[in-house]
Amino acid sequence: MPIERVTSFRYLGFLLDESLTFNERIEFLLNKASRKLGVLRKVRKCIDRGTALVLYKSLVLPHFDHCDNVYECTSNENLHKLQLIQKSACRTLLVADTYTHIEDMHRILDFPHCINAEFYILSVYVIRIFSLVGMQA
Repeated sequence: MPIERVTSFRYLGFLLDESLTFNERIEFLLNKASRKLGVLRKVRKCIDRGTALVLYKSLVLPHFDHCDNVYECTSNENLHKLQLIQKSACRTLLVADTYTHIEDMHRILDFPHCINAEFYILSVYVIRIFSLVGMQA
């Protein structure tokens, strides 16, 4: 029986493509996050910031966190797209205008920058590996 060649497939809820660019995964994530942010945007004026933050962390953030360590291998264009969605989320949560600087919004919400968050996760993995190696020596 011949093996069927596919350009992408879903494995454990994660979309993989044949060249591991993660373009399809990023597009899927952006569409899903945008829809949920749209719903949050509609109800945002009826709820306070704390409730909006809880809704964001429970409805949108898990999509970004799921298998987030592979985003280091994706293109800068994809990282930029992720950053744009994060900016949109910050503006929604703070009911901020388009002129509010992203660094100020990150500081108020205590959000890491997408790229800094990925660097932090990678650093945690490296520290864990070195501590395991040290324990075995």
